Formats: sequence, C-alpha cells, structure tokens
Amino acid sequence: PIQLANIDLASFTSSELTSTVPFHIATAGKFDGFLVYFDLEVGAGEQLTTSPPRLNSDCHWLHPVWLLPVAFEVEVGQAFQATYSNASSDGGWAYIEKVLPQ
Repeated sequence: PIQLANIDLASFTSSELTSTVPFHIATAGKFDGFLVYFDLEVGAGEQLTTSPPRLNSDCHWLHPVWLLPVAFEVEVGQAFQATYSNASSDGGWAYIEKVLPQ
C-alpha cells in the first residue's frame, strides 16, 4: 500500500488537496490502476478502516478502483511517483493525476 494523503481533520482548512508520493513495485505484472481505501483515527486507539485485509465479511463499504488510462508492465523494485488530486478541472471526483517513473 502507498499513502496518497495524510489529512488532519482537526486542522485541515482547504477543500482541495494535491500530493505526489513515491512508491516501488512489489509484484511484477500489469499495472492498470489503484484500489483506494482509508484509515481514519477517530480517537485514542480507535480506528475506522476500509483496508481490505483488515475487514470482516459484514463490511458494506465499497472500494473504488481508479484505472489508469493505459496499463503497462512493471517489474519488482521499479520506482514511480503518483500525483493525487481531489480538485479536478471539471469539478469531478478525486483521481490519480499521473504516474511517472522516478
């Protein structure tokens, strides 16, 4: 997993967020998108998560999949950076703006 953003809701004042994060490929194969989930710390030791490995079978939350415009083959250890934005020019949903080799 890679962390696209870390937002402190107690001090976050903007409705727009853009961040660029580096990541490395863990498994060779076709790279065609991102599975998106969140972890929310709601209090001391309390967390709400939609992380697939940590869910039980009665979870009703959906996991969006953000597909890349073009899929490509990757090898273990390849370095990339992804730019995330929740402020699209057409007023749409959050998205991965670009994925570039490092």
